Amino acid sequence: MERKAISSDRSISSHKPEDKKYFVAVKNYPKLFLMVRPTETKSWMYRYYPPSNPKQSIISSPAALIKSQLAKSSYGHRPAITKPKDLAKLLKP
Repeated sequence: MERKAISSDRSISSHKPEDKKYFVAVKNYPKLFLMVRPTETKSWMYRYYPPSNPKQSIISSPAALIKSQLAKSSYGHRPAITKPKDLAKLLKP
């Protein structure tokens, strides 16, 4: 099934989950995609090719990174984020 490229907020909500995850292109942004998973979650993905490495890297949305780092934090407590520096520390692997 061919999917139309995303051009507005409304077109994002029109993509429904299927048996397997799939990617939908974003109009006028050739490296940006919306990933739709069978679990009804949607994430933004940016396909990036670093100049030093010809292999493709996929960068997920910052919200997903923050969520994964919060899950790794000790005792399930959420750290206080008050300054951009705090956010940068949280996102470090």
